Amino acid sequence: MINFNSLRNLHFLFKKKRDKPCLDSEVKYREIVEHLLVGVYIIQNDCFRYGNKKFCEIFGYSYEDIVEKISPASLAFGSDKNIVKENIRKLISKESKSMEYEFRGVKKDGSIVWIKALGNLISYKGKPAISGTLIDFTDRKLVEEALYIGEERFRVTLEATEIGNWDWDVKNDIWYASPIYYTMLGYEPVAEPSDRRVWLARIHPEDREYVRAKIKDILAYKEDRYIYEARILHADGSYRWYQVIGHIIEKDNQGRIKRMVGIRKDITDFKQAEEELKISKNRLRALIDTLPDLIWVKNPHGVYLQCNQRFEQLYGAAEKEIVGKTDYDFVGKELADFFRQKDNEAAVSNKPSINEEELTFADGHKEIIETIKTPIYESDGTFMGVLGIGRDITQRKKSEQELIKNEALISTAVENLPIVFYLIDKDGIFNLSIGAGLKGIGLLPNQVVGQSVFDLYKDFPKTLEAINKALSGESALFESNVNGVHYLSIVNPMSMSDNRAGIVGVGLDITDRKEAEFELLKAKEKAEESDRLKSAFLANMSHEIRTPMNGILGFAGLLKEPELSGEQQKEYIRIIEESGERMLNIINDIINISKIESGIIDIHLSETNINNQLQFVYDSLKLDAYHKKLKLSFVCELPEYKSITITDSEKFYGINLVKNALKYTDKGTVEFGYAVKGEKMEFYVKDTGIGIPKEKVEVIFERFIQADIADKMARQGAGLGLAISKAYVEMLGGKIWVDSEESKGSTFFFTLPYYVSSTI
Repeated sequence: MINFNSLRNLHFLFKKKRDKPCLDSEVKYREIVEHLLVGVYIIQNDCFRYGNKKFCEIFGYSYEDIVEKISPASLAFGSDKNIVKENIRKLISKESKSMEYEFRGVKKDGSIVWIKALGNLISYKGKPAISGTLIDFTDRKLVEEALYIGEERFRVTLEATEIGNWDWDVKNDIWYASPIYYTMLGYEPVAEPSDRRVWLARIHPEDREYVRAKIKDILAYKEDRYIYEARILHADGSYRWYQVIGHIIEKDNQGRIKRMVGIRKDITDFKQAEEELKISKNRLRALIDTLPDLIWVKNPHGVYLQCNQRFEQLYGAAEKEIVGKTDYDFVGKELADFFRQKDNEAAVSNKPSINEEELTFADGHKEIIETIKTPIYESDGTFMGVLGIGRDITQRKKSEQELIKNEALISTAVENLPIVFYLIDKDGIFNLSIGAGLKGIGLLPNQVVGQSVFDLYKDFPKTLEAINKALSGESALFESNVNGVHYLSIVNPMSMSDNRAGIVGVGLDITDRKEAEFELLKAKEKAEESDRLKSAFLANMSHEIRTPMNGILGFAGLLKEPELSGEQQKEYIRIIEESGERMLNIINDIINISKIESGIIDIHLSETNINNQLQFVYDSLKLDAYHKKLKLSFVCELPEYKSITITDSEKFYGINLVKNALKYTDKGTVEFGYAVKGEKMEFYVKDTGIGIPKEKVEVIFERFIQADIADKMARQGAGLGLAISKAYVEMLGGKIWVDSEESKGSTFFFTLPYYVSSTI
């Protein structure tokens, strides 16, 4: 550092009159100043009076460009000019004894340099001045900024990944932590040092001693860093898992720890996943060990990686004694070669390999094992090894041998009978299944042998109930329906070979009998329904005929009264006419339905103007609609000349759905019309009447049905109108249907062929 006081008399170097010894000394001193590695300057009256070589280099000017020409502030960048002016002012006014500050300078080429200025107050040529030095620390500043950016990026990264960092001054026991260190646990961050004992107290009681031991070990210099996982109390009262990693970064001369830094990250999700994986692994292990099959895994070189308890019985060794070894360590070379060959076949074929082999277990007993070896792969497709599953089929093989012995004797006796004959052992496994009756359920003889009756018939509780009863020693008789085939079966307990218990069963195909019973039941129900409807119809007819007849006879008798007025006579005659018309309609319906039933109705096709027919229906019923205060309307899609088709006009008029709609509508509207759809005309009659119950829609077109003949909403009539309409529609080559919602109304539809008249 330059001693600024030593420059105080620098101006003497520039005096013209010198004695030679003094002049030599001053020349040497000036030469030293000129070659200093820092800039040296003198400022007086806001102007540079001197600047050494380094000073001029810092700003890129020559000595002549600066001295007596440039003010100090003019070499500062932007707002930093004020910093320069203020520091000079304070020193000149003696508000400060010296000055030291940083500012951004502007070089002659316009580039920016970072300058640190130092200065003291001196007397130059009898007047106050400032002498001092300038240091260019631009390179250091760039390094600091880069370091700051790196630190900021590191901080942002830690916050983004929710990793809190800490800094422990061990010597003074001062502990700092980043804001995320607090917020990740729901606490408010603090700027001042924290008491680490507070955080230690937040560690779960079960983990606290473990953490203390870790800290104690590192403070005892047993380790240079420590890592621990512990549960820490969250501000919401819950505990979360965290991993803490600490490093020693500074020691004193005696090797004692001065400073440690570290991080803390939340591993709760990892811990939960780890625990779930552990549970899943234990569950899988329990499942594998519980299975009665031998299960093992080998690597590509035939070395065992894992096996279950059942497999341990084969070699008479614990899993830990088997893992890491090969078959050559437990069996002879010939058998080990056979095992290795099957492993390779599975690996090469890239599919399961199945074989049967008789194995001798460590305790000396033998089993016939059906082995399935399957190649297994890592997630990236790397071949991992072979999974083996071995199932004891000794009993099955014995059953098969017994079956072969007995099959020839039994199958001949029953193969032509329409029955199913079967044997089931005490475990519910089919040992025999023959008989012509198998064809009815799509099975071949003995197709189910070796399979469990409890698996095959798990959806047939009555069958399983009978099987269990027979297995317990009692005979059982039951019926079953398998794939639409009905069987009457009997099962009896029996003693099989080798004194093994089991059952024998015979099933007789009774499908034809059941179908006959079903048809008979349907016919009976239909007859009963027909009788009910006919009885209801006759009762209704009795009422429907008597009512208008009583009206006719009653008011005919009243007409005989001599004192009747003309208006009364007209009213009585009107009632008689309406009653007669009602009776005539009933009789016509009965005659028409009788003709339909007997098939004596003829169809007379002719050119018929559909628009005229709809107009006629409207004209004939508009008065009825008027009396009921209903809006009656109709819509014709085709113009007059295109509405002519070939049909039976009388039968068309007999499809009297509009009259029926008026009958069952008390308020609102009745609309009818048609639209041409392809080669058909689709007619509709839409009303806002009482509607039809959902359960009656399917039967509304049957004879004697009036939605429900006993329904309180049923109206007068024989209940034949819709049946007649349906018959007429079908006679004319169409079909009829209805969409209805109870209490909201109905829309009846029917179609008729659209034959364009040749005269159009």
